[in-house]
Amino acid sequence: MTKEDFQDKVLKQLQLLAEAQDKMSVDVNNMQRDLSSTKQDLASVKQDLSSVKSGQNELFSLAKGIEHRVEENSAKLNAIDESVNYLQGIV
Repeated sequence: MTKEDFQDKVLKQLQLLAEAQDKMSVDVNNMQRDLSSTKQDLASVKQDLSSVKSGQNELFSLAKGIEHRVEENSAKLNAIDESVNYLQGIV
């Protein structure tokens, strides 16, 4: 093997290494872009989850209010029922 052949071989190997490094750089850049996109998606999901939790808390408060109102109405109906029974006893 001559000196020129050896140099050509080394040069080809260096070129292959440079191409592989370029490909790896592209792959790393793609992964970074994908990671950035994933982070944005995750932030959006967190925001949606926060909205759902707020809505859930609002619905829970509304349900508690309705439950309280039903209890008040039931108590009033019981009082009216007792009054009617009392009046029926008088008549």
